[in-house]
Amino acid sequence: MQQVLSSPFEFVGDDVALDFVNTVDHRNDPERRKELLHTYGDLVLWARQANLVSQSESERLGARAARSTGQARAALRRAKLLREALYRIFGAIAEERQPVPADVALLDSMDKQAMAHRRIGRHMEGGFGWHWRMDGADLDLILWQVAKAGAELLTSDLVYRVRACAAESCRWLFMDTSRNRSRRWCDMKICGNRAKARKFYQRRAGVSRA
Repeated sequence: MQQVLSSPFEFVGDDVALDFVNTVDHRNDPERRKELLHTYGDLVLWARQANLVSQSESERLGARAARSTGQARAALRRAKLLREALYRIFGAIAEERQPVPADVALLDSMDKQAMAHRRIGRHMEGGFGWHWRMDGADLDLILWQVAKAGAELLTSDLVYRVRACAAESCRWLFMDTSRNRSRRWCDMKICGNRAKARKFYQRRAGVSRA
């Protein structure tokens, strides 16, 4: 698990789109639900730790957000709109259900916007590759990258490896890359150990009553 000191973010999904979905803790528990993206700065911090943006790009986005606070709030709202659509899409797939067409259409629309801001350019180390075209809409840079990742996952064979954490209080999404596709927990050290401890307590309580 990749984790940065003093960061609220954890990267256990093995996919950018799934890690973005997991920026909500205890999503389905109204009393414990915790939003991790309160500001555009939080979004930039997540993207930096997810290696989606460089240090210089994160500084530039932060400076632009400080100059255009209204636009930054709108960009954060769009990012969260995408996040919730991704959660519903991949959550459904993890439960072997069909995603709602409206959510897939939203992802498709945002991926098309992302594609419109990509161009072919030369890498500093040589050769050519995709680069993001920066313009007045560059506060959506992180959204574009997540939309691209989500669209690529949805249209790949890897989509059938998407799972939801078996802990009902968690339900974070992750890619099951285990050889026999038996991974059940987002993080064995957290949710897995909690489940083991709970089962152990229940067994002990049953023995005591007997």
